[in-house]
Amino acid sequence: MTLIDQRGLIEREHPNCTVQWDVDASKAFDVIVAAIAAFSK
Repeated sequence: MTLIDQRGLIEREHPNCTVQWDVDASKAFDVIVAAIAAFSK
C-alpha cells in the first residue's frame, strides 16, 4: 500500500509519530512465529 500526499503544504508541523527504521531480524522472526502459532491452534 502506498500513500501519497499531494497537498501543497507550505509549512510542516512537528511529527506526531515515531518511525522505526531498524529491525532486529531474530526478534522479529520470533514474534512472527509466535503470532502464527497462536492462530494455528
